[in-house]
Amino acid sequence: MCEEPRFIYMKAPRTGGTSILRLTFEKMPLDIFHHKNHPGRFAAWLSQATDADLEQYFIFTFVRNPWDRAVSIAGHFQIPFKQFAENFQQLVTQDQNPLEHSLPLHNYAYLE
Repeated sequence: MCEEPRFIYMKAPRTGGTSILRLTFEKMPLDIFHHKNHPGRFAAWLSQATDADLEQYFIFTFVRNPWDRAVSIAGHFQIPFKQFAENFQQLVTQDQNPLEHSLPLHNYAYLE
């Protein structure tokens, strides 16, 4: 998130987002902060943000081919892809980490 210029980057896991953040946005002379590295500041901003405030921001995300993303998730957690694909429901029920990385991309591209 960046207050000037006003944009919010909704970074979805396993979409190349960290590379985008590090190789582009963090190299720019912008005051960028996010919940992972600046939890207090982000929480304070979020608690005060209103719908009217959010309308003033350009909000965007990046998506990835779902199969590429599935391969990336399996690789990230060092699970053979065949096992990941065949046992996906069981894996995400037992372990929150793969589940959090597997949330549908529309969760990052849609605000209610």
